[in-house]
Amino acid sequence: MKLLVVLAVLICFSVNCFTQTNEFAPIGAKWWYDYSYFSLDGYKTLESVGDTIIDGKTCRIIASTIFAKDLANPDPVLDTIYLNNTYIYSDSGVVYNYTLGSFYTLYDFNSTVGDSWEVGGVSLDGICDSTGQIQVESNSIITINTFDLNQIYTSSIATDYWNFGTVPIIERIGSLNFLFATPQECLFDFYEGGPLRCYYDNEFGYYNVDTSVSCDFVLSMNQESLNPYIHIWPNPFTERINISIPLLQSNLLLNIYNLNGLLIHQQQCEPFTSIPCSDFSKGLYIIEFSSSFFHKTYKLTKL
Repeated sequence: MKLLVVLAVLICFSVNCFTQTNEFAPIGAKWWYDYSYFSLDGYKTLESVGDTIIDGKTCRIIASTIFAKDLANPDPVLDTIYLNNTYIYSDSGVVYNYTLGSFYTLYDFNSTVGDSWEVGGVSLDGICDSTGQIQVESNSIITINTFDLNQIYTSSIATDYWNFGTVPIIERIGSLNFLFATPQECLFDFYEGGPLRCYYDNEFGYYNVDTSVSCDFVLSMNQESLNPYIHIWPNPFTERINISIPLLQSNLLLNIYNLNGLLIHQQQCEPFTSIPCSDFSKGLYIIEFSSSFFHKTYKLTKL
């Protein structure tokens, strides 16, 4: 009998019985994202907390929470915001999310270069298209935590708004920007987060995208007291972006990104900086300030 068991195990290994499934959003899976909006600074989590049935599909319930320090409040108040649940399910390498009353493809890890799919999303300001077409630009295999994972890069088709930026989408983990597609040229949803800090599930373990930033990092009061006062004007802008940091005390780096995640300007901060930007395309931009103890982002619009 023991010999039969040994033979069965050997045969199973030879035909790869223990195939890695890379289930998306198993219960207990959790994502941590950067979060910064005006005076709030902290992180956002998405967590797979259970199952529910929608239109005959068994969907994972994704709970969303924002943990942020109110930088405008002198008291040590941590602002916790519980958001509406979202719902996703996966089938044979394709992940779907429920939005606008229907299921839309979120990721297709079976896709090849040139393939496309339709994503759904709702802009907070209501002026963006409800859906957009995502096209695959490249695909490859990446190994993380001994797991071999499909990795794809995508772009928007034509003038469609919704996209995942220029960062990869990784099987099991999702987009390294934000789990869901975001609008390219429309006002941001107040509750969006990104980019990804960490991912975890019981089988896969932790994946920390940037080991210099902890998953649940929020500025402490001591660090908060060192935060520089930053004044940026005008917003919207046309020809220049002016930045005033009168009490600059640290080696603060300034980065400007377009909404595809492309770094288009970088420099060390000065007490006063004026950046010419007449050659910037119209649309939204992210301006980021960072040092060893400080990280803050702002959203600006070019008219």
